[in-house]
Amino acid sequence: MKKLFLCLFALVCTSTFSFGQKTITLKSAVSESEFKQLDQIDQTIISFLDAGIFALKGMNLNKEFSKKSAVLNLAIKEKKLVSTFTIEDQSSEEPLNAQSCTICDMFSGIRCFRKIREQLENGTIILKVELISDCAVVTWN
Repeated sequence: MKKLFLCLFALVCTSTFSFGQKTITLKSAVSESEFKQLDQIDQTIISFLDAGIFALKGMNLNKEFSKKSAVLNLAIKEKKLVSTFTIEDQSSEEPLNAQSCTICDMFSGIRCFRKIREQLENGTIILKVELISDCAVVTWN
C-alpha cells in the first residue's frame, strides 16, 4: 500500500510541477511601445508574424512537427489587410530573387517588419517563416 501511495504521489507531483517537460519563452518581434505606435494594419501584420513564430516554437517541442514552416499571404485591399495563415512542411527550394530577414530579438524584429511593410506597399506578399535555432527566418519573393 505504501508503494502504491508513493507512486501516486510521484505521479501527481510530476504532472503538477511539470518535471521533465520542455518549456519555451514567447517574445514579440517588436517591443510594446513600438507596437502601440503602429496603425491597425501594421499591428495586425506584427500579430500574424508573432503567431507564426509562436506556432512553430510550440510545434518544435514535438519532434514529429519540427520540420514545419508558417506561410502568411498578406495584401492590402481598400485600406484593409487581407490575409491567410497556414502551416506547411518545410521545403528546401528557395524562390528566385527571394529576400529575407532574420528575427532574433526586438531590434531585428522591427527592422524586418519595415522591410516587409515596404514590400507590401507594392502588392501581395507571401511570407515564409522558419525557425533556425532561436531565430526566425522570414523569406518573401
